[in-house]
Amino acid sequence: MVSKDLVIPVGTGSKWRADGHKDGELMIALRSMEKNYKPLGKVWIIAPQMYIENELKKWLTNVKFLVCSDPYKQNKDGNIIRKVVLACDHAELSNTFVRMSDDQVLLAPVADLPPLYLLDLNKQEINWWYQRSNNWKLRLYKTYRVLRAHKKPMYHYDSHIPMEVDKKKFAEIVRQWPYNRGTGLTINTLYYNLIDIERIPLNGQRGVVYDKVEDEKFIMNALKGKIYLNYNDKAVKSEAFKKILLDKFPEKSKYEK
Repeated sequence: MVSKDLVIPVGTGSKWRADGHKDGELMIALRSMEKNYKPLGKVWIIAPQMYIENELKKWLTNVKFLVCSDPYKQNKDGNIIRKVVLACDHAELSNTFVRMSDDQVLLAPVADLPPLYLLDLNKQEINWWYQRSNNWKLRLYKTYRVLRAHKKPMYHYDSHIPMEVDKKKFAEIVRQWPYNRGTGLTINTLYYNLIDIERIPLNGQRGVVYDKVEDEKFIMNALKGKIYLNYNDKAVKSEAFKKILLDKFPEKSKYEK
């Protein structure tokens, strides 16, 4: 089996301090990948220098650090894309790698992590775009408009799950698009619609927790039978939610000192 590296762009906004000092979100993401992703190769963490020096190096080991700042205040995806491109420029990075965020968890053993889309943006009614309107939704809409103008596929790939990436294609493609202007473009919807791949829908494999929920039964039902979990800052305000994740991944990974 060919090993595939893991690339995790990290900001500085962790809301969960596990064991008093660890970035809890990143800790659980790494534990889940070590346990469940069979081809896992090297792990690359890309973050601002001060966060690496003052926070991450206190508890992480056996990972490769790359320094990259977050210059865009209203363009989170732009900051992520910069970090991933930086990783792609390293010859040592595997030709196919997995990109994930620290608020994503792999819940079941898998041998591959193909790109999966949520829906076809070209089929959405105009009212859908105004639901939960925020910078990210505006960014997704701009990405849709750019893809439509260039007669590209328009599938929504920003499903917040780990997915495999082609190193050479990613670096070549995203550099040609204005991801760093204004509120930017969404990383997955941009990239995966610009490459020739099988369009596979995400059909119920993902559980989500997007609120502070203390009902353990509700949380367990959200995770039951799922391959992926995605959550947000509100979720880690819940002691029940954090306990369930720690109970599911109690063993330290080899990336923790």
